[in-house]
Amino acid sequence: MERKAKQRGARADEANAPISVVEYDVRSSRAHAPPLAQIWRATDGRLVADATLSTSPPRSRPTWLLQAIRSELFDMFLPAGYPHSVTEDYLPFQLWDTCQAMCSYLRGVLATQSVLESVGVGNEAITPLAAALQWVMRDGSGMLGGLFFAYGVGPKFDANVKFWRLYADVINDVGLTLDMLAPFAPRCVTQILCVSSVCKAMCGVAAGATRSSLTAHFAKTDNMADIAAKEGSQETFVTLLGLLTGMYFANVVNQSRASVWVAFLLLTAIHVVANYKAVTSLCIPTLNQARATLAIRSFRGSQTQRLSIARVNAMEPILPRRDGPRILLGGRLPPSLDLPSLLALHKDDHYVLTVDAASSTVVASLFVSATPMDELKAYFNAVVVADAGAPAALSVLATAHATTTTEFSAFVETMESLGWTMHASSFPLSTQPTRYAIARN
Repeated sequence: MERKAKQRGARADEANAPISVVEYDVRSSRAHAPPLAQIWRATDGRLVADATLSTSPPRSRPTWLLQAIRSELFDMFLPAGYPHSVTEDYLPFQLWDTCQAMCSYLRGVLATQSVLESVGVGNEAITPLAAALQWVMRDGSGMLGGLFFAYGVGPKFDANVKFWRLYADVINDVGLTLDMLAPFAPRCVTQILCVSSVCKAMCGVAAGATRSSLTAHFAKTDNMADIAAKEGSQETFVTLLGLLTGMYFANVVNQSRASVWVAFLLLTAIHVVANYKAVTSLCIPTLNQARATLAIRSFRGSQTQRLSIARVNAMEPILPRRDGPRILLGGRLPPSLDLPSLLALHKDDHYVLTVDAASSTVVASLFVSATPMDELKAYFNAVVVADAGAPAALSVLATAHATTTTEFSAFVETMESLGWTMHASSFPLSTQPTRYAIARN
């Protein structure tokens, strides 16, 4: 009985003993913040602060305030878990993107003044109806231009994100420049503004499409929604900053028409440089045609040190260029070919390879059964043929096919070991819609 009484007393003492509780904020912006030390009291069942459990020395109020502001700014403009929740190229891209956005806003102030002047704001001879019709035609042209641009170019955005991102901002520069030129051609104002609106619509389509692709690239932890939300916050901040500085900027440069043009051209130059720096800072771990060509040639040249994601992206040309024979993946079969021999050569493949000697084009015609890995293999084979530099004979195709059969698996394994995404649902290699199903009758 005495032992049981002691056990009950021990349990009662344990239940009434204070419990230490330490609260941590796991947000990356609070990584260096001290935890909140608390203690649970049995007397009133409450958690209260316990200074005896403090894990860091007290800080001065100014230091605490600066760190608190910094932490809140991190949470406001950067994705949760930054920098571990995004890729390494996220921050440099966003910094350059913010710079170019600010340049665009300030130039937009100058361009808007020119547009208003060109449509007759302040001119009593211009009726409100005429001005309204000009704006309707301008907006309608932009809408139609955006529709046709998305229809014609849509499949190509994923294949070359860097180029189309740069294209979006350059074509926007063209539109703003046309706005600035409109007052100098009063008889062609409507036509100029319509073309300008089309340029800006093309910018909107290309920028929106590439932004979606880049958001998916940045999201290491499937946090695309958070990244998109913080992108919106960053754009809102730039807009607010532009509102604060835009009016002052306009008053400063509006001393003469020459000063307006100097400011506009200077901002345009900064805008183009910032955009170029932004796209060249990207390190995309999937293979498009440009990156695949660089990687395949480096691999076959035993230059594996040049196969890293950062190295290949650094060597990737932003503007399309033609080095040697052109490669067309997903192209159509030529009307004249030795189809039985080609099918025998590619009996285990989901493609056939031909060469158009007239245009120096290596054509990889894909079957409907081709998977993304088959497309990559076809492109590997096409690069081998293009680099052979020999006449388009069947023996050359056979030699290149044997090389592909021997080296392709090792290429894929090497790329995977270096962190490349080699088993994606699709490689942005082909933008051609043609596929074949071939059967002997």
